[in-house]
Amino acid sequence: MNTKVLFSDDELDDLIVKLDPSIELASMSEQEKERMIPKSVYEDEKHMLEVIHSIVNKSRRKLGFQNGPGKTYNAVLTTSSIAQAQRYYELFKKVVAEETPVTIHDKTKSVLPTFPRVAITYSISENEATSVNNQEKMAEAIKDYNEMFGTSFSIETMRAYNKNVNDRLARKQEKYLFRKEQLDLVIVVDRLLTGFDAPCLSTLFIDRAPMQPHDLIQAFSRTNRLFDRSKHFGQVVTFQTPALYTQKVKDALVLYSNGGENELLAPVFKEAHQAFKDALAGLRKIAPSPESVDALSLGQKKKYAKAFQEVDKAFAAIQVYTEYEEAELEKEYHVTVEEIEQYHGKYENVLEEIKPDPEEIDEPIDMDMEYELESVKTEDINYEYILQLIQALVPTYIESEMSSELESDSEEIDSYINDLKRTNPKLAELMEQLWKDIQEEPEQYRGKQVSSLLEEMIQEAIAYQVNHLSKEWAMKESVLTFYVNHYNPKKERQNGESELKRTSDYEAYKATTENPVKRLTYWREIKNAVADMINETILPLRKP
Repeated sequence: MNTKVLFSDDELDDLIVKLDPSIELASMSEQEKERMIPKSVYEDEKHMLEVIHSIVNKSRRKLGFQNGPGKTYNAVLTTSSIAQAQRYYELFKKVVAEETPVTIHDKTKSVLPTFPRVAITYSISENEATSVNNQEKMAEAIKDYNEMFGTSFSIETMRAYNKNVNDRLARKQEKYLFRKEQLDLVIVVDRLLTGFDAPCLSTLFIDRAPMQPHDLIQAFSRTNRLFDRSKHFGQVVTFQTPALYTQKVKDALVLYSNGGENELLAPVFKEAHQAFKDALAGLRKIAPSPESVDALSLGQKKKYAKAFQEVDKAFAAIQVYTEYEEAELEKEYHVTVEEIEQYHGKYENVLEEIKPDPEEIDEPIDMDMEYELESVKTEDINYEYILQLIQALVPTYIESEMSSELESDSEEIDSYINDLKRTNPKLAELMEQLWKDIQEEPEQYRGKQVSSLLEEMIQEAIAYQVNHLSKEWAMKESVLTFYVNHYNPKKERQNGESELKRTSDYEAYKATTENPVKRLTYWREIKNAVADMINETILPLRKP
């Protein structure tokens, strides 16, 4: 469980003194202080905006942003009343519309430009005095939902609406694997907290007083289903009375697990904080800086690889806590994200060095050779997802004119392509051209696979580069093609290198070049030119 304290200890003490100036703070426990907090504090818009800020800007790892678009997780926010749920829904809309002091950070938008997609659901009773207002509010929310997903629900089809929300959260149907069909957050009071199975639901945000033990366990269990290799556990974030919640959770776990709560509770932030510091200290002891890794012996490199795995696990773990601030990383832990990424690069190199040769007898390596990094390379743009978006629109463009929904999808594709330009401009350029061609002549692409079309464009681009360079330096095109196709950036000597050198024709090069290089430097210049072409153009196209 993760608790988010929205005011400091001093602020809590000041509040208690205002409520009762005669009280002796020193004699009170944290739980006793929290019991005195009036409900109005949590109903204040300032508190609610802080909650929204935490969800939209400080929960990226909780929500799986590191997996890329279409593969993120979703969440539920539960509140104390229907009225409070409605206020939250309206505030989320204002935040998205940039009408509040809380704004969605660019780092959030860079992964999911349409985040957060929010829905609301609650029970409506015709006998309640507030029922008319609740029905009107729900009708407005359903209208928003229809506009978001192209559905046609109404108050009269509320049951069908709720089922669709459930299906969209669960993502068990193939259509919901696409970003444009996904929900990020559903605001509820009691719905979806019991008997609901959604493996991709990663987080339960709670802004209400502690529930009864049975209800707590039921609610918590909504998030604990395994989904993919990145989701190891569910998370619960509480925004009220952290000390009281912690005790209530312990009581519930003792009641329902025969006292085995230590196996069920994740470490508190303080413990995760110390684990990361300890892991970093262990890494620094072996390699004080990323540059120092190169000078290590083979045995030391094995120890380094194991130590980096511990750092990676601890770093990934600490990022799920609301208390973690990336801006404070250097101040708190004396390390930067850039330095961790440099350590990661060295780790990848070391891993290649220490991999045992299956034909040689070697001492066992005391580390997990199959370990997959969890914390590094987060929030990359997934080019395969962009292709899925384009593929989904190919038949639509053929069958009808562009609707407002298609325009929205087009904007999403354009946005992701623009983001891809930052990390892989060569690939983004080809993808942008393909997308433009499909929009201009959709009939030409009936029944075709976008991924295959892009691969053809990539191969044509590579063939053009090879042809151009082979003519410029008088190399045999077929030999250069073999060299390029078998190029391994981790090898010092490449397959086909001797043949390329042997078949290169200096005299032919000299005869067609205005200012030719000298014969003695001809082969060196060829190697440099080929290496530049491969690194700058071909590898980016092959490895997005």
